[in-house]
Amino acid sequence: MEKNLDDLDKYGRILRYIWVDDVFINEFLVRQGYAKIMKIPPDTKYAKQLEEVEIEAREGKRGIWGKCK
Repeated sequence: MEKNLDDLDKYGRILRYIWVDDVFINEFLVRQGYAKIMKIPPDTKYAKQLEEVEIEAREGKRGIWGKCK
């Protein structure tokens, strides 16, 4: 688990980027359409990268992007 700047958001949720071996789990979930990004400044280290894969998932109608309007 990789911490950005803050431990928790304003609701007390733990903020972490998750890596398993060489797989960035946060990105994997967004790329597959299983998750939607939420930027919580100042913890935006991977925001651009995650925004790009979310656009790919949306355009490819993967996961939630294929089922929801």
